[in-house]
Amino acid sequence: MHGRSGTKAPRIGILQLDTGFPRFVGDIGNPATFCFETIYRTVPGASVAAAVTDEELPAELIGELMSAARCLEREGASVIGTSCGFLAPLQHAVQQHLQVPFISSSLVLIPFLRQIYGGRSPVGILTYDKRKLGMRHLREVSGEYLHIYGLDPESAWFRAIAGQLENITREDACRDVLAVVGQCVGEVPGLQLLVLECTNFSPFKKRIREETGVPVFDLVDALQWVANASGPSRERLFR
Repeated sequence: MHGRSGTKAPRIGILQLDTGFPRFVGDIGNPATFCFETIYRTVPGASVAAAVTDEELPAELIGELMSAARCLEREGASVIGTSCGFLAPLQHAVQQHLQVPFISSSLVLIPFLRQIYGGRSPVGILTYDKRKLGMRHLREVSGEYLHIYGLDPESAWFRAIAGQLENITREDACRDVLAVVGQCVGEVPGLQLLVLECTNFSPFKKRIREETGVPVFDLVDALQWVANASGPSRERLFR
């Protein structure tokens, strides 16, 4: 696409929210998650409260996100993603300022998934806060077959993310995510696939698949897929 040559492994760039809760392996914010070299840029002012909203993002924050994305591109990122699915509305605005692929959110995968699974296939969307996720984030897809489920605001994992708390275990976070999954699977007949809007659910992707038998899609897999199309991973290079 951009005339790159050689066998240098692609680099994944991440626009990181300014957060303090644990980033377990599997989370997009943990570099051990990826089989590619990963570079991060924490975005000033991009707190959970600022990003997770049903309102338009402030122009200043959008500017900071764009500036950080361009920095990642200059640092050699082959593909750029974010650490929050609520940034989906910025897909086109940020992409047009970059020369490398950009994936703002797993939510942008839904039109593609609807094509391959069928337009009437029920899609479960698992989010951090279902009260804030709406058509502003899903404006390019029909909502008729979308079923949104979020964390209980009283759950330990919700409170850890909202309050930037470090004293939560992986087991407790997994328990809270599986509770959301169980509710979704129990209430949506014929569920065909699950999309993890929240990148903090990704560490538990394997457990979700094991518990439900339903395909699970997230931003981590999407970024690795695009990076893999660009060149060999570190694992392949070092064999």
